[in-house]
Amino acid sequence: FFCFLFFRLPRPPPEPSLWRSSAGSHGYKRQAIRHSDAVILTGPGMLDDVRRMAPGTPVHAISDVPSSSAEADATGAAIARHELAPAADDLLATYIGSFASYQGIDLLFRAIPASLQACPRLRFVIVGGSEAEIRCRRDEMTACGVADRVRFLGMISPEEVPNLLRASDILLSPRLSGKNTPLKLLDYLKSGRAVVATDTPANRLILSDETARFAAPDPDAFARALADLAGDTDLRERLGCAGRALAFGALHARGGKKGLHIVGRRLKAQRRVGQLDRVFDLDQHQGAVRRHAWLARESGIVDVSYTQ
Repeated sequence: FFCFLFFRLPRPPPEPSLWRSSAGSHGYKRQAIRHSDAVILTGPGMLDDVRRMAPGTPVHAISDVPSSSAEADATGAAIARHELAPAADDLLATYIGSFASYQGIDLLFRAIPASLQACPRLRFVIVGGSEAEIRCRRDEMTACGVADRVRFLGMISPEEVPNLLRASDILLSPRLSGKNTPLKLLDYLKSGRAVVATDTPANRLILSDETARFAAPDPDAFARALADLAGDTDLRERLGCAGRALAFGALHARGGKKGLHIVGRRLKAQRRVGQLDRVFDLDQHQGAVRRHAWLARESGIVDVSYTQ
């Protein structure tokens, strides 16, 4: 899970380097949480677990923020669209994320040939993965005879994400496991594009039938859902509009600066915040925690230092 902790002096956190060893990491996590004045999770999935670890520590769930705060611009999105989907009737399906097994990456690549058989207009864009992982998956697509319909972009900067998503028709979240909200969904919803997602607890944390087309977590079901959505322009438009409304409505209201202001006021009221308080990353997930550290500074909560 993604979280950060507020410590107060003279009770410093345990030595951060201990977390780098996998041995005894659960015990270290418990110790760190118990010595915190507040714990902030970037999603609700781990609330119960953290409360069991440290019943006396205040725990808050504050939504993460998209990887980029920028909006897509029409020119940049059009350029990306022309490059990735040159034919006028192409439908662009995009995945952003790592190639870790819990992300459902095997399911996704097994679903691609079947979805193309059902809807040859589809083109796939895959963002993420190492060079070795991309090479392996490209070989797999070549063996299936669909390599010409799959484009691997590797790692891209957060600033490129809005235009890429806006250029797409369908966005993919094949997540299989985990309790935290997939960060990609925040970018997906903000883009206003339709989402196909596996029907799993992680995806259901913020998606619903009003904002996504769900599929059972197996390749055939995912391919059918993708092909169905590809053939339904009206449904894509409805899902995309509802997703964007959610991103700028309920999710925005309970996340970011507003949530951090509330936590900050509570800590200040208890005289628990000072210039040497520390933000500590328990999961070494630099993107999420650095964004929250930035929000904490911008919110005037504390002069935050960042520790990984």
